[in-house]
Amino acid sequence: SLRRESPRILLFILLLVTLVLFALFLGGGLVAQGYLYQEPADRLPLVESTPVNPESPYALAKSMQNQYGRVFAKLFGVDVLMTRSFNHTGPGQRDSFVLSNFAKQVAEIKRGTREAVIDVGNVDVRRDFLDVRDVCDGYVVLLQKGRSGETYNVCSGRSYRVGDLLDQLCAIAGVRVTIRVDESRL
Repeated sequence: SLRRESPRILLFILLLVTLVLFALFLGGGLVAQGYLYQEPADRLPLVESTPVNPESPYALAKSMQNQYGRVFAKLFGVDVLMTRSFNHTGPGQRDSFVLSNFAKQVAEIKRGTREAVIDVGNVDVRRDFLDVRDVCDGYVVLLQKGRSGETYNVCSGRSYRVGDLLDQLCAIAGVRVTIRVDESRL
């Protein structure tokens, strides 16, 4: 993925696209971003005022986009809202995302086209998940009621252990599985 292979190129592209969009449109819009927070167990849930701590080139680029949005809103009157959208999932999502990947594997097991083994990464991590339709509804509300130059978290405010969500998928499908950690997914 570009995030891992070419961090400088990714940073340049994301910032350039942000600047071009602001310069061209000088109008309304959302800047969606995530991956900015660490997960300090003593400061959950994360709120908009929680300090960001980008620890990857992707997160750094997103943090800089947020700052560009704030500056363009303040100095040039650009009507822009910044969102920190947490994990979302839903119908049609590519199986490169954790829950849709789990759902695909569970469905294949249920159909009998896959052995009853689920390949996973770290299932002990905790994440905030929303249905993509709820995320879109949130964006609409923000476009209607949000304040220009402000940052908004789009999330449920609850964290879920990824392994527990996998267990729920298996229970719903009525399948028993063996969990196999795939080092490439860590």
